[in-house]
Amino acid sequence: MIKGHVLPAVLTLLISGCQAAPPDTAQVRQPRVTLEKGVFSINGKHARIGATTAEWISALGTNYRYADPKSADMMIWDELGIFIYTDLPRKDQVSSVAFAFHKNPTADLALPGTGQAIRPKRMFNGEVVIGSGRFNADMKIGDIPAASNMTFEVHCSSGIATCTTNRVDGSSRGYSIYFTVDEKRYDSVPYTIEISRAL
Repeated sequence: MIKGHVLPAVLTLLISGCQAAPPDTAQVRQPRVTLEKGVFSINGKHARIGATTAEWISALGTNYRYADPKSADMMIWDELGIFIYTDLPRKDQVSSVAFAFHKNPTADLALPGTGQAIRPKRMFNGEVVIGSGRFNADMKIGDIPAASNMTFEVHCSSGIATCTTNRVDGSSRGYSIYFTVDEKRYDSVPYTIEISRAL
């Protein structure tokens, strides 16, 4: 579920069994984030969806801010282009992680009454590795099925600025992936990719 609201020089995240590749498969982008079995491996450290915020701070560093100074439900690492959603104050648990590939003038607004940006100030210029595939800012949403060797299918609803991906085999592998898009939908670049625990 996408809410309204997360590497030092090298980053690594992994989700097994999924594949997606950028148009230029020879180019290795940095930072590189890989995810496997729900565990994000970052500079030799690990962070998990469902873990405490302390685990994510240990992996991403202490240079973060809250989207809303009065609430801890969204934490932003401006220099990394990464943000996380938490279940605070109810529970100290990270519910999803997102990477900002592009600025989106229709969605990257300031929090009312604060002027605080609710997206990172810098974009994530690396790639998110899921299995043996790679997601990055140069892809178009409609390229994902072919780039993933038909592992993923993509669904974009008219009038909604979000596309979802599902594994063709029907298994969730314990996570969900969402992309924010513009009105071009399948021809849109991914503005953000968000990974959360499957509902």
